[in-house]
Amino acid sequence: MMPAVHKVDPLLDKLHGLVLREEEYEAVRAEVTNQDKMRKLFSLSRSWTRTCKDQVYRALKETHPHLIMDLFEKSGGISEG
Repeated sequence: MMPAVHKVDPLLDKLHGLVLREEEYEAVRAEVTNQDKMRKLFSLSRSWTRTCKDQVYRALKETHPHLIMDLFEKSGGISEG
């Protein structure tokens, strides 16, 4: 997924305050490449609740709909319910 997310900052902006605390937001933004930003973001995901993960999904769906559609198609089109 990481290479498919070319613009990470809009995603981070949507997560700021909802999922990411200020220090986490700044730490992710401080990474040099988008790939490193995504790695840092997902390294934080272990501590997220289901609600936080849902918010990340919604933010990805808004900022990178092509990625969500690609994942949906690769999964065989399984619906969330």
